[in-house]
Amino acid sequence: MLVAAAVLLRLPLLGAPPRPDEAGYLLVARHAHGGGPYLYGDLWVDRPPLLLAVFRLADALGGVLALRLLALVAGAVLVVAAADAGRTVGGRRGSWWAGLVAVALQAAPLLGAPEVDGELLAVPLVMAGIAVGLRALAPGRRSRAGHLAVAGLLAGTALLVKQNLADGLVLLGVVLVCRVVGRQVPLRRGARLLAALVGGGAAPLLAAVVWAQVWGPGPGRLWQDLVVFRSSSLAVLSASTSTAPEERAERLLLVAVLTGVVPLLALLLLSLARRRSAVRGAVAAGVLAVAAEATASVVLGGSWWTHYLVELVPACALAAALLATAGPWLRGAAGALVAAV
Repeated sequence: MLVAAAVLLRLPLLGAPPRPDEAGYLLVARHAHGGGPYLYGDLWVDRPPLLLAVFRLADALGGVLALRLLALVAGAVLVVAAADAGRTVGGRRGSWWAGLVAVALQAAPLLGAPEVDGELLAVPLVMAGIAVGLRALAPGRRSRAGHLAVAGLLAGTALLVKQNLADGLVLLGVVLVCRVVGRQVPLRRGARLLAALVGGGAAPLLAAVVWAQVWGPGPGRLWQDLVVFRSSSLAVLSASTSTAPEERAERLLLVAVLTGVVPLLALLLLSLARRRSAVRGAVAAGVLAVAAEATASVVLGGSWWTHYLVELVPACALAAALLATAGPWLRGAAGALVAAV
């Protein structure tokens, strides 16, 4: 039912005209080749190779419409993973609340839903990695290194779609450390699990380095275009006299409130401050850590486009799932907020 809702909400977007990023990525992907001066040949863009691979696939399948259909599938995967992670931390109600938040936000017009961008395609991988990792780290289950490696692989692959989306690795790392500190997992076993998580997350990055060496202009250009360029562009934006970035920042903050992103995370923080709250523990710490990391990522982006907030969808979905286990007053407020979202 949740998947059907996610699909139905995106169906009206299939016929929308191409947006700037979509057209630009399709153009670069269509003409990408090895041996040029830039990462993708003669045309330059500061995005990882897996994102351009998705756009190349969409171009081969028919262009903009095929891209929108791929986004429809990505939205469905996001919802399934959010519902699964929500069930792990919040039971049946948590599963529904997390899924509903994901359904709404993946198609929210204020978050730039009509445009298929890196965030929309990367967040399902983040959420899937979190779902697998939380199952492996759930209390009462024997955590398996193999499951953490798969979770790390999924979360790390998201970095090859949008280079700043390390949210899955951050959340699972915080949850694991909290469980070790709380003596729910022995230190030696925790170290092995952390190594599996990091190893899984590093595998896609190593694959990208090999790809750049074999097909592209080398790992140095990969680092320059995806990391160094971002800091250089931030310096240029900071020195600019244009008021457009500040106007976008004000809009972004307003959108973060109106779509429920800020209220959900604020309510989770409030629940932790109340002594009688049932919403505590490693997952809540992980969600708040990811919210802080994602917020810093959005702020340091410098351009402050509203679709950057899509990065916070997994944190919002998990916040809703955790609030589903709170006391009556907070649970009632959270239920109303989920409905509003």
